[in-house]
Amino acid sequence: MSENWYNRFVIRRFNRELFESKKSPESAFYAFKTNFDFNDQCIIVDNSLTKHYEKYVYGNPFPKSPKELGTGQYIVESPLIEDEINWFFLSLRKYHEEISLFVKLKLEFENFFLLGKYEEAGKSLDEIEAKISYSTWGFECRLLLKEITGGIDENKIYLSKLNKELGSNFVIALVDFFSKKAEKDTPSNRYDIDVRNTLSKIQGLYRKENIEYYHFKVNYFNHSNYSTLCSINSVEQQNSLIDRFLVFVRILQE
Repeated sequence: MSENWYNRFVIRRFNRELFESKKSPESAFYAFKTNFDFNDQCIIVDNSLTKHYEKYVYGNPFPKSPKELGTGQYIVESPLIEDEINWFFLSLRKYHEEISLFVKLKLEFENFFLLGKYEEAGKSLDEIEAKISYSTWGFECRLLLKEITGGIDENKIYLSKLNKELGSNFVIALVDFFSKKAEKDTPSNRYDIDVRNTLSKIQGLYRKENIEYYHFKVNYFNHSNYSTLCSINSVEQQNSLIDRFLVFVRILQE
């Protein structure tokens, strides 16, 4: 079987899912996520995926304002972690240069931070936002810098600013946790109790998935035995590529 013939076969199969059935794009891309192997997915994104449909695979990888963060399209999780890993690999494959730049600048930020060079650390965050995108990781780092350099008052002033600029309720919830986490006078056990008390109020069909997602993002080391990694990886597609990459790395470490 020639390569060109096989490529055409795979593309026809995908187009049948997308156009010839009565499925919504979300349903078609769920089938793409779960029923196509990685090599076939690569054939499709390289040869058949139009700009209109890229958001279903890549979300909104590079939010250029806080308001855009947390608004990316995402596809419901697969029951198999292998599918979720392959799904992120598609983004890693397309945007590997941006990820490499982020890793370099993240190391610069961490080095400046550990050396107490907080102004330079802030400039590293500025560079990440200018050259790549905004991220929940970046907001967490800035809140920590504000707490260290200006105390709780500067922390809360910046939190208030973010709350006015953000457009996603679940990102607003994340930065509120990040602000509390940064408080120098709040012991880690007190923070853990506060997080658990807040998350215990979550209700609904996906209560367990939502609780584990927030723990994974804001209280990772105080929670164990994560059982909804597929859901966590899928939900994070709403955030930036930076956030997706960091969550993906942590999932691989589980």
